[in-house]
Formats: sequence, structure tokens, C-alpha cells
Amino acid sequence: MVQRDIRKRIAERLGSYLRALRHQKGWTQALAGEAIGVGAVTIRRWELGLFSPSTNRIEQVADAYGVEVSELMHAAEAGERDETAADFPVKGYVGPGSTIESATSEMGSISLPLRMVEARPDDHCLRVSGDSLAPDGIHNGDVLLVRPDLAPTMGSLCVIAIDNSFRAVTYITQQMYRVRTVTGATVDVEVAPEQRIGTVSWHVRKM
Repeated sequence: MVQRDIRKRIAERLGSYLRALRHQKGWTQALAGEAIGVGAVTIRRWELGLFSPSTNRIEQVADAYGVEVSELMHAAEAGERDETAADFPVKGYVGPGSTIESATSEMGSISLPLRMVEARPDDHCLRVSGDSLAPDGIHNGDVLLVRPDLAPTMGSLCVIAIDNSFRAVTYITQQMYRVRTVTGATVDVEVAPEQRIGTVSWHVRKM
């Protein structure tokens, strides 16, 4: 049982790291699958931590994302050993029904490994409220690392201020973003530059 729990944690950490690498590329899961040679469903399962890439496939994953295999292994096993970390403040909630007014107070902080995350002064975290992002593998209680100065690319997950709440949306082009509603439908909306809070560079699964 203990070994199974450890394997599960390793798969989830690697999945979160693979998701972050995909966001940095600005790829959808389908595009990532094409680059690696697997289907979008496989990418989704990896990112959810349901499965991990096989030994034969891990090199293709590393090549597609432009990293070393050792970096992927290090990311997967990071939680099983001590390593230097940085604390990022959690500033509120992101999701339908969570008003901006309720997201102004500090909610503590979360530590992320410096090897994976380069700390910047304005970086902060928002906790996910609700399950509107569940189709993307992001669930209620998860935490998103938001970088205000990181320019989005097509397919990047961003946080915007809309309808008096912080929402996680997908960047399409220029000022267009794709919003997922509570019913699971998607709607493309135009957002002014000042409404963009930042780009999501890391997704931390709820423990």
C-alpha cells in the first residue's frame, strides 16, 4: 500500500510538471500528443497522474518539451527528498461565484521547488473554487501559480477579471479568450489588456 501511494504521488507530480511544460509551449493536449506521438487522451491521463509515460516513451516526451529525461525524473521524485523551495502568497480564489472582493485577503502561502519555478516578485497563487475547470484536470481546492509578467501564447491558461470575479481562461489570440462555463460549455470573449491578471505557469493539485 505504501509503495502504491508513493507511485501515485510520483505520477501526480510528474503530471503537474508535464502540464506546466505544455502550457509554456502554448500547446493544447492535442498538439502535445501530435508532438509526442500519442493521443490527446493519453496526454490528459498523464497530466492527471492516472498513468506515467513508459520508459520507451519518456525520451519522446523530453524531446518534445525540450528538456532532459533527468529533469522529468527529478520533477517526479522531488517530493520524496528535501530541496530548496520558494513561498508564494495565496491571494484568493479563481472561479465562477468567487467575487474579486472575496479574493483580496491573504490566505497564507504555498512552497514550490525553486528548481521548477523561478521566483518573481509579483508571482502569486490563486486557489480554485468550483469544478468548472475539471475537464482540464483542475479541481476545486487546487492552486494555480499566476505570473503577471509572463506573456501568454496560444493555448496558455490565463487568469482574467470578468463579471466581478477571477476566471481561468484559455488564451486564443490578441484580446480573445475562451471561457468555460459552469455547465462545461465554452464561450469566446474579448478581454481588455487591463483585465488580464496573469498567465498560469504552474498547477498544484490539492493534497
